[in-house]
Amino acid sequence: MARIAFPPETFVRFLLYLAGILSTVVGSWVASKIHAYHDNRRLHHDDLKQKVLVPLLDGIQSHYAPLLSHTHDVVQVQHGQLRRNEHAKVTEDAEAYGPRIQSIDPASTVEAAVNTALLEDARRNHYRNLVEDWEVFRAGWTEYARKCEEWVIAMAARILNDSGLPSHPAPQGPYVMESNLAVFLYLRLLGRPSSTLRKDRQGERYFLVGVGTQALGSEVQIDGLLSLLNSLMETQQGTARSLLNQSRLLEDGLRRLLQKLSLAAAERSFRGRCRVVRFFR
Repeated sequence: MARIAFPPETFVRFLLYLAGILSTVVGSWVASKIHAYHDNRRLHHDDLKQKVLVPLLDGIQSHYAPLLSHTHDVVQVQHGQLRRNEHAKVTEDAEAYGPRIQSIDPASTVEAAVNTALLEDARRNHYRNLVEDWEVFRAGWTEYARKCEEWVIAMAARILNDSGLPSHPAPQGPYVMESNLAVFLYLRLLGRPSSTLRKDRQGERYFLVGVGTQALGSEVQIDGLLSLLNSLMETQQGTARSLLNQSRLLEDGLRRLLQKLSLAAAERSFRGRCRVVRFFR
């Protein structure tokens, strides 16, 4: 059987033809991979922006800023459960409710709006310093709020113990609303707007009145309570100055954090390598 002989130049042209086809296929594949990679990075950046940066920014502005600008009080008196009696009889109430001093810490509210997985990705890969700044500020606020709460609770205990009046609600007769008065002192000592207190009389009963009646007793008891409150205004100045200094540091930290979050949210792309979006999968 005769063999068909091809000239060498024909064979070379054939190889070049194959190489051209192969390079076109490979080039097209690489181009599509690059295009898909950048599209995925852009989508991932949008996810980080909409599910981490923007919720953090909005949450901090909505919940922390009013507290540090003194629009909202850090410590409040709220009605809630004071204690529970595990051995209460069926004819008795197992829970006791009443006024309770409580500080405001919005950390859980703010982070509830943030995607947990994307926050961890931001911490590890893209916005490590920014997330660390948020965590430092969050911890600083928690410590500050706790100190304020403990201070007000201590003043309430001092009012109750030293006034000689039972806590409201008392079964009958004299009483003092020590939690309300402690918050009143807290506002005064930190330079916040507050009401004034005055002594009123109705027959043989004397009242300490501010925003509502804060105490009921004899004239001697109400005068003694006023003296105690004025004494606490003097002796608690040092604690108030310390907390005011801590509050100013938190204000500065909040301002810097909001600026960094705003800049990061305005960026068109993120920084750093990403384990979520990879070129080869």
